[in-house]
Amino acid sequence: MDSQELKRLKELEEENRKLKHMYAELALES
Repeated sequence: MDSQELKRLKELEEENRKLKHMYAELALES
């Protein structure tokens, strides 16, 4: 696994965390 793939993986994890956070806020509102 090269550094490019590692960077991509970190970006995906960051994106995933943001989505989960957004979803949690939506779930709380409803």
